Amino acid sequence: MARALSRRTLLQAALLATAAPAVTCAAGGRAAAATLPAPSAWALRPFELKDVRLGQGVFATKRQLMLDHGRGYDVNRLLQVFRANAGLSTGGAVAPGGWEGLDGEANGNLRGHYTGHFLTMLSQAYASTGDQAYADRIATMVGALTEVRAALRTSPRMLAVTGKWGGAHENVRGSYQYVDLPAAVLGGASAITLSVWVKPTHNANWQRVFDFGNNTTRYMYLASRNGNGVPRFAITTSGPGGEQALNGTAALPLGQWSHLAVTISGTTGTLYVNGTAVAQNTSMTLNPAALGTLTNNWLGRSNFADPVFAGAFDEFNVYSRALTAADITSLQTKEAKLSSAGLGNLASYYFATTADDTWADASGRGLTARLRRTWGGPSHPGFLAAYPETQFIDLETRTSADYTKVWAPYYTAHKILKGLLDAYLATDDARALDLASGMCDWMYSRLSKLPDATLQRMWGIFSSGEFGGIVETIVDLYTVTGKAEHLALAKLFDLDTLIDACAANTDTLDGLHANQHIPIMTGYVRLYDATGETRYLNAAKNFWNMVVPNRMYGIGGTSTGEFWKARGVIAGTISDTNAETCCAYNLLKLSRMLFFHDQDPKYLEYYERALYNQVLGSKQDKADAEKPLVTYFIGLTPGHVRDYTPKQGTTCCEGTGMESA
Repeated sequence: MARALSRRTLLQAALLATAAPAVTCAAGGRAAAATLPAPSAWALRPFELKDVRLGQGVFATKRQLMLDHGRGYDVNRLLQVFRANAGLSTGGAVAPGGWEGLDGEANGNLRGHYTGHFLTMLSQAYASTGDQAYADRIATMVGALTEVRAALRTSPRMLAVTGKWGGAHENVRGSYQYVDLPAAVLGGASAITLSVWVKPTHNANWQRVFDFGNNTTRYMYLASRNGNGVPRFAITTSGPGGEQALNGTAALPLGQWSHLAVTISGTTGTLYVNGTAVAQNTSMTLNPAALGTLTNNWLGRSNFADPVFAGAFDEFNVYSRALTAADITSLQTKEAKLSSAGLGNLASYYFATTADDTWADASGRGLTARLRRTWGGPSHPGFLAAYPETQFIDLETRTSADYTKVWAPYYTAHKILKGLLDAYLATDDARALDLASGMCDWMYSRLSKLPDATLQRMWGIFSSGEFGGIVETIVDLYTVTGKAEHLALAKLFDLDTLIDACAANTDTLDGLHANQHIPIMTGYVRLYDATGETRYLNAAKNFWNMVVPNRMYGIGGTSTGEFWKARGVIAGTISDTNAETCCAYNLLKLSRMLFFHDQDPKYLEYYERALYNQVLGSKQDKADAEKPLVTYFIGLTPGHVRDYTPKQGTTCCEGTGMESA
């Protein structure tokens, strides 16, 4: 009598394919897609998504909710932060809340990560369903990211908008752009007028309309908002404590043109807003001549670490005299050249459309203005991100965690890289492969120059040094490109203290950030596949045993408050912040990867436990156009209610949750 099939055998048959070649095209006209070759070290390989169909049931119901979310969400909202970083028009798109926007946690330092997750989810959706709607959305995102990288490769270009009198230039919030003026712009004048039209688009305090200075000691600035939200002019030769100031009386309206002017003559300084004198100081002893020669002469940028001005500029004029009240009034209804004030004789800029990054000076002094980025530009043409390269630079000298300054930049790079590689594999879009390959070329150009001690320090820093599953994705990309530099790049993420301890079966996980380390091990298994170095595989196998079952809850989840405690005391860690959903996602990936090498039933037994008891319930049974509605933590205290809208949205767990569904 034949032995009955066990559930374990059924799971093995359901989850894994034979060694037969994959089908290259599915029914329904789906475009041929690229495939990753199965490593020779794998005894088994998975079915491709296009070869799997879900019948009716809870899995299909959950998946349909996420498919509908992916089909309906406006991807231009996700692309907003990328376009802004490149100084491109955002088309009025509003970035999502939570971690993906400029106003997200830790100054939005993780923005871009969720976009990568979303691109992966769309790629899975297209590979699974063949629905052209998903391919079209992928193409939109890949096309936009191609434009973003092209813009980052060049000097910033004017973003033309409708001005007060004609054309104007807008600094999109998140572009980190400013206008650099020549050192002679103030002309050493003792009497002066500075006149400008501005249209602020964000209400951050201390944004500079202009700032002329050398440092934080000698300067003269006009802020669109001070700490009380009103315009402020100040001049000093002894830092903030010595400022001689003029403060406005009301906030400038957002999205509207306002005229600002400052005059200094003798001991009298006056601040005008829309033609009205709103502040006057008759005891001023400082003027531009007292400042001497200044090196930083900026529109939109501060000599302090203040936000860059977000909004538009039109018609900036500098005069070597104090305009009269009548002259200021004339500027409200006429262009300067047609007003009683005339053009500024020290400097005059109209910000009309320009083909490059410069504006001519209409004063006759030839003081060309130039548009610049506060951070200069990328160190390599392959750079692609939703923020400047500064986080990557800072990490190289950082010795401790501070996510308000540096929040896991290589983690975010991984999500973007993974999304692009998945887009290429699903749609065969060469642009996606070029972007992904370029990102790895850029990372190699940075990391290959660093001493090993620096790399070890970086990767060991909590949160700031977190790099997610980047090793796995780089190795996957290497199997496509065959570039030796890409395999070498993957090895630059070796965290030797972790590898050596785990390879020796020494448990050092107590106190570690769980999700920072689980995906590292999946990457090391792929490095074993590519190099044959057994320490990678041994480390991953031993690591898995340190977590399962020793730090595992009954639902298959792990971690409390995102961290691991001592081995074997799991009951004492139960709280309302257990089982971070990302940990389950990544432990499933690691279990699956290890099973390809070793068909020990424990890997699939764990997979079944976590899939059914945590991941399946991590998606709320509800449709939502705005959020994917998945969990972050799974509280295991009695009576705990799951939160499906954690931390204002677009978190790491919502990203992995989209992929899991």
